[in-house]
Amino acid sequence: MYDINARLLKAVAVAMSKEETRYYLCGVSFTVKNNWAMLRATDGHRLILARQPCAGDDCDVIIPRTLIDKIKLARKAAPELTVTITGGMVSLAYAGETFGGALVDGAFPNTTRIVQGAKSDIGEVAQFNPDYIVDFKKAAEIMQDGSPDPVVYHNGNSPALVRIGSQEDIFGVVMPYRIGQDLKSAPSVAWAC
Repeated sequence: MYDINARLLKAVAVAMSKEETRYYLCGVSFTVKNNWAMLRATDGHRLILARQPCAGDDCDVIIPRTLIDKIKLARKAAPELTVTITGGMVSLAYAGETFGGALVDGAFPNTTRIVQGAKSDIGEVAQFNPDYIVDFKKAAEIMQDGSPDPVVYHNGNSPALVRIGSQEDIFGVVMPYRIGQDLKSAPSVAWAC
C-alpha cells in the first residue's frame, strides 16, 4: 500500500493520452523508488511529472485512466489516496470510495531524455498548442495552492519546461509546433492602418 496526494495524481493525469491505440499512455506511470513516488503522464505532446515522499516497496506500474477518472476530488476530504497493487491489479481508495481494476500492461516511455532536452533557461521563442497551456493551468488549479498561471520556459524547437504552480515537485514539458516556411512572416496589417 502506498499513500499519495490525490490532487497530485489528478494534476499529473491532465496530460494522459485518450488515444486508445497508444494504450500504454492511457494512464499515469507510478514509480516508487528509495521512498519517493514519481508520477508521470504524457500524450506525446506534453508531459507532466511530479514526485512526493512515499514509503513502501519499489514498484513501477501504469495506473489506468479509467480508474483515475473515477476519482472525484472532494474539497474537504483529506488529500491522501491509497494505492494498493496486487499482482496485475490496482485499487485506489479515496474519500470513502474504492475503485479497482487491472494495471495497464505495457511499458511507459523513458521520459528522462525528454526532460534533459528541455532547458531551464529562457531561450528562443516557439509556438505551442494553446490547449496544452490551458491544460497546464488546469493542473495548477487542481493543486489548489494559489499558484500563478503556468510559465513556459521557451527552448526553440526543443521541448520547453513549464512551471505548474508554486511547488518544486511538479512541472511540465511541452513540445512546440514546427512552423512551416509559409508562417514565418507576420500577417500583412497595412489594410488596418
